[in-house]
Amino acid sequence: MKWSSSMRRLFCLILLLAIACDREWRAPFEPPLDGLIAYYPFNGNANDASGNGYHGTLVSASANGSLIIGNNTSDRLIIPSAVLHGRSDFTILAYVKITTLHTESANWSWNTLISGATASNDNNFYFGYKGDQRCWGYGHRDITYYFPRDQANWAQRWHLVALQRRGAYAQLLIDGEPIGSGLTVNSTPLTIDISGLVVGQEQDSVGGSFDIRQSFWGEIDDLLFYDRALSEEEIEVIKKDNRWN
Repeated sequence: MKWSSSMRRLFCLILLLAIACDREWRAPFEPPLDGLIAYYPFNGNANDASGNGYHGTLVSASANGSLIIGNNTSDRLIIPSAVLHGRSDFTILAYVKITTLHTESANWSWNTLISGATASNDNNFYFGYKGDQRCWGYGHRDITYYFPRDQANWAQRWHLVALQRRGAYAQLLIDGEPIGSGLTVNSTPLTIDISGLVVGQEQDSVGGSFDIRQSFWGEIDDLLFYDRALSEEEIEVIKKDNRWN
């Protein structure tokens, strides 16, 4: 049987409707508002969608659907230091996909998610993945705290990463699951200079002196900052509500 053009159009329409009905409909991602400091959805820019006005500045990196950090020392996002400066309680969450794990140097290789620096201490704060040890680390005032190894496959896969800190206690959650029982850390508030809060690179001076072995080298999306330690239940809601699931 030879189909007419109208029959072919009707068939295509029915096929598209069938595909659409087979997919679960999801409302736009809306993070919990209680304690929300900043939210970066990277919809073509680095604007803060929380309404608090903490807009970021893209340097070399693109942000068309996600923030892309290459294997270089140029791609980065600078966000206002006030997002984390002076805080001892906070949560940082992001969906991340690491392109390649840095393992070039046992001492210096990191896939750095975020770092904070001051003129007197360029390693005042950092958080990233240590490829040679297969674990995430949190640094504060030149002391690095390593979380237990996790079982996630990091290369080329999206995962929800959450760092909670409440005073002297820090916890890491991967895809909503706590990794270990938490760590005892330095309880002093974070201090970060203006232009010293950088996503995607680790600083050896305020806003600069980057090392290619410490670039994030991957994609970051739905980056969230809270002024408190979210509960596991709240993080589970974010995980279920987000479009990457």
